[in-house]
This record gives sequence, structure tokens and C-alpha cells, in this order.
Amino acid sequence: MLLKFSQRLLSFFRKPVVMILIFLFILTGILFVGKIHSFLTYSNPVQSRNMLIEGWLNNYALEIAANKFKEGNYNKILTTGGRLPDFFKLSVQGGIIFKLDEISLSVNSDQIEYISLKCYGYKAIGVFPHVNLWADSTLIANFYVDRMEKEYSFKIPSSIKRIDKIIVEYTNDAYDEYSDRDLIISSINIEGEVLPIRGKGRYFDEGKIDGHQLIEIIARDFAVQAASMLKYYGVASESIEAISPIDTEFNRTLKNAQSVADWFKYNGDNIHSLNIISFDTHTRRSLMIYKKILPSNIDLGIISIRNYNYDPNCWYMQKSGIKAVFYESIACVYYAVLLLFV
Repeated sequence: MLLKFSQRLLSFFRKPVVMILIFLFILTGILFVGKIHSFLTYSNPVQSRNMLIEGWLNNYALEIAANKFKEGNYNKILTTGGRLPDFFKLSVQGGIIFKLDEISLSVNSDQIEYISLKCYGYKAIGVFPHVNLWADSTLIANFYVDRMEKEYSFKIPSSIKRIDKIIVEYTNDAYDEYSDRDLIISSINIEGEVLPIRGKGRYFDEGKIDGHQLIEIIARDFAVQAASMLKYYGVASESIEAISPIDTEFNRTLKNAQSVADWFKYNGDNIHSLNIISFDTHTRRSLMIYKKILPSNIDLGIISIRNYNYDPNCWYMQKSGIKAVFYESIACVYYAVLLLFV
């Protein structure tokens, strides 16, 4: 019976129509792999003095955007993005400073004996993120994280009688054409009291931990956080407008665009063109949505920034590349249908 079934199956696939369909299917797959990334990654800026940045971009992308803003004679910059996740991603070298005198703790700073940190990270060039944990100027731990979230616990040396600040330092940021090394910090536990990463008394310090140009980690949405980072990278505060959507649980890019459209109703009389900045495979979807939602008299352009989580030339050989391309492909189809009813 198995032999007869195999013969019938072989006979079926030998039919000319079936062979043509198989050939077309394979050809479609080859064309998809070869063309889809370049289709999704769209860059076509217009002459404009106004810029819109999707606030969820990594710090290095925000720094690139800030430099483009300053070098391109831009006048206005809009940031978008909804609620931030509970964790904090260090995508550049630097650290988080917890100033204990600004944080409400159930114990005094001279009674702290144990500290633990919940974190994980992404590796690049074969190496995971490295962390230095400081109690004021004393190094109490240094370790490498891995891909799985873990809680790393440490005892404070008895020689330290009082702690004014805890510093979580990320020391080895790196990226190559295949990956980007990032450190993800979920929470810190001081004497059994779990502290969220965002809130009063938490500060981000990029590069060398020297206490200069600190950014308080208190923003609750991407739009405000991106605005803070752009100021850090030298964009004048009066040039930045953070536009926070009310709800972004579903259809986030659409909700962001609708919030920008609402802002234009009352503030956009002098803005007739706009360049949107986003990561590579997200650009096609962003431009499609904003063209549909914003007033038709606004000339829209798009600028793509490279995502270093994978190599765009062989995205199909890397998990992060496959995830980005297939997710954005499905999202483009989804929004193309959704926008017919908006």
C-alpha cells in the first residue's frame, strides 16, 4: 500500500501543471527573500525643516537623528511613542545611578547589607554585556549577564558603613554587522525591597560615569524619554515636542500617528513638510500609516536608520532578521487592510 501511495504521489508531482506551480512557488520564495528587506526598508527624505522620530528607537539611533537634525538645518522635531516597558535598556555604554537619599526606602542607607540586580542581555561578537556594581566609589561586584533573565545577589562589604548611591555600570557596549550588545535591567532589590527602574532618584549617565549631564529616568512613555535623550545629544529643548498618545496597547504606530494628527489640528499651521525617522524594516509601514492619517497637504518623507541587530544582506540567516522581516511583512499587510476602514 505504501509503495502504491508513493507511486501515485510521484505521478502527481510529475504532472506539468503541478511542476509549474512548484516552480512558481520556489521562484516566489526566492524573490521574497531577495527583495522583501529592501522593499520594507524605504528611505526617501523630502526638503523639510521638520522631523518626526519614533521614540522607541535605541539610543544610538536617537543620537544619529539628533546629528541629522543639527546638520540638516531642521527647525522642529516631534517625538512619538506610548507607555514604556518596566525594564530599562542600556543600548550604549554608561550606567544607572540610584541616589538613595532621593528614593524612599524602608531601611536607612547605613543598614544595607544585601543588593541584588535582575537583568539579562544580548551578545555581540560572541560576548554578553558586562556589569560593574558600585556602592558609591567601591566596586562590590563585576559579572557578565546572559540571555536568560536572572537575579544576581551580592553582600555589601562590612567596610562600607553608609551608601549614598548605587551604580549599575554597563562597560562593554559593542555592535557589528550581525548583532548589537545591549543590557536590559528589570529591577534592583535593596534589603528585600524591590525598586522599579523608573522613578524619582534614578538617573542615566552615558559613557564614563562622572555624574555630568544626568538624565532622570522618570519618563513613562517613549515620546518623553526620546525628547530627554535628544536634549542630551544637543538638540535645544524649545525645538522638541513630545506627543504622547493616550492609549497604545494595540495598533501602536496608528495610535501614534493619530496623536500627531490631533496635535497638528492646533499646532501645525506652519508645518507643511515632515521627515519621519525610523528603523529600516519599519519605515515602509510608518510612511504608509502617516500618509493616511496626517493632513494630505503635508509633504512626507522617510529616513531609514540601520538596525544593528542583524546583517540586512543575509537577514534570512539570523533569527532577529527573520523575526523583523516577517513581522513587518505581516504588519504591512495588516495595516494596508486596516487603513481602508480608518
